[in-house]
Amino acid sequence: MAFNRSGFQSLWTRYAALPEGLPKKSVRAYKTGLYAWPLALAWHALFVMIFTLVGEPVLAVYNIASVLVDATIVLLNRRGRINAAMILWIVEVNIFVSLCVYLIGWNTGFQFWLYCVIVSIFLNPSWKTPTMVILATANAVYIVPLYFYSRHFLPLSIQPEFVVGFLAMFNIMCVAVSISIITYYYVNAVVKVEAALEREYDRSESLLLNILPRPIAQRLKEHPGSIADKFDHCTILFADIVSFTQLSETISPEALVELLNRLFLGFDILADKYGVEKIKTIGDAYMAATGIPVPRAGHAAIMADMALEMMDQVRQFKYENQKQMRMRIGMHSGPAIAGVIGSRKFSYDLWGDTVNTASRMESHGTPCEIQVSESTRVLLGNDYAFSDCYTIDFKGKGPMKAYLLKGRA
Repeated sequence: MAFNRSGFQSLWTRYAALPEGLPKKSVRAYKTGLYAWPLALAWHALFVMIFTLVGEPVLAVYNIASVLVDATIVLLNRRGRINAAMILWIVEVNIFVSLCVYLIGWNTGFQFWLYCVIVSIFLNPSWKTPTMVILATANAVYIVPLYFYSRHFLPLSIQPEFVVGFLAMFNIMCVAVSISIITYYYVNAVVKVEAALEREYDRSESLLLNILPRPIAQRLKEHPGSIADKFDHCTILFADIVSFTQLSETISPEALVELLNRLFLGFDILADKYGVEKIKTIGDAYMAATGIPVPRAGHAAIMADMALEMMDQVRQFKYENQKQMRMRIGMHSGPAIAGVIGSRKFSYDLWGDTVNTASRMESHGTPCEIQVSESTRVLLGNDYAFSDCYTIDFKGKGPMKAYLLKGRA
C-alpha cells in the first residue's frame, strides 16, 4: 500500500508540474484544468455508454469523438496552452448541447452544460474582462434560440418519458458536481496563492521594519516620498569596539561576523527592551537614538540605562568568549534632523551637530567607559553617578565639557 501511494504521488507530481514559461496569471487556471478537463473526459466516456444503451448511435459516436477532444484539451493544458484548451472546450460543449437538443429534446437537460462553460470562462484570468464577458454572454444567450427551437420542433428521436427524466436528473447532477469540483479546486488554488502572498507580504513588511522605524515605514507606505523631521530634544549614542582591526586579524572572517552578530543582537534586544531606535551599524560601530522618531520624555535617562547595560553585556561577552574586547560609548543630547534617503535601498539616518558631537564623544572616549556631554549630564541630573568634569578639545568645535557615566546614583 505504501509503495502504491508513493507511486501515485510520484505520477501526480509529474502530471501537475508547471510547464516552463507559464505566466503567473495562468497558474490558477492551469491547476483548475488539471481536475476539470479529466472530469469532462470522464463524463463523455460515461455518455458513450448511456447513449449506446438508449439507442442513440449518433450521440454515442459524437461522445467518442469528445473523449478524444478532451484528451487533446488535457494535453494542451499540460503544455500551458490554457487559451487553446478553453476555446476547444467551449466549441466542443456547444456542439454537444446543440446535437442533444436537436436529436432528443430540451427536456433532457443537456443545455445545462452551457452553465459549466460560462463558469469555466470566468476561471481563465489570462483573458481580459471584456473577452470573458463577451464569451459568457454569447453562451448564455445561445440558450434562448435552443429553447425556442425546442418549442416549435419535435426532437428527431422520441425517447420514453423515464429515459428523458433520467437524462434530465443525470445532467443536473453532473453539472452541479462539475461546477462544485471546479469551483472548489479553483478556490483552493486561490487560497494557496493568497496564503503565499500573505507570507511574502509579512516577509517584506518584516524586512521593511528591519530597515525603517515602524512609524516611518507606515508613513512611507501611506505617502510615498521624502520624509524629513526635526526633533528638538533627543539623545544619540555611538558605541565602538576598541582595537577591532587587531581583533579581526586573529580570527577567521566567519568567526568575526558571528562574533559581531551575537554582540549586536544583544544590543538590539536591549533597544527593544528600552524602546530605543537602532539607527544603523557601521562596521564595528553601533548607533542608536531615543526621542526619535517619536518625541519622548526622559530620553537621556532611557539611553543612559541602555548604555550601562551595553557595557555589562560587553563584559559578560568578553568573559564567555575569552576575547580581549573593550568598547567605548559616547552620548550627546540636543536637536537633530531625521529622514529617509534613497529610492531603492531605503536608509533612515540622522544629521546635525548633535550627531557629530555624539560621534566625537565616542571616538575621544576612554575604553570601557561611557562618555557623555554636558547637555546629557544636565538632563540626567542627580539620578546617576559621574566622574568629575573635564574638558576635551574637539577639532573644529573647541573645548567641550565631558563626564564619564559610572552608573545610577
